[in-house]
Amino acid sequence: ALAAFAAQEWNLLEIKVQDDESVVTGELKSTSASDLTPSNVQISDPRFYIVRLGKTGQVARDSTKIFFIYSCPEAAKVRQRMLYSAAKASVVSSLESLKIT
Repeated sequence: ALAAFAAQEWNLLEIKVQDDESVVTGELKSTSASDLTPSNVQISDPRFYIVRLGKTGQVARDSTKIFFIYSCPEAAKVRQRMLYSAAKASVVSSLESLKIT
């Protein structure tokens, strides 16, 4: 999923941290960043979202902006909040290694 985002095949990616294995999984949400709406955002559990806005394609690579969003609803369990806070640096490092910045 991260590779597809890096290749600009997708513009919206949801990242979930599996607390039992400390594994990060990405779910391709959409080819359109405009699909990041309240109905598509997890409202009970924390998530990371990566959103690309602007023109896409090799020629337009410099005209796009990538946003990293950490969503942590108040209803989330304390254990999940701590897990996502601890995983944030690792997720960002993984994104940087794939040149998603």
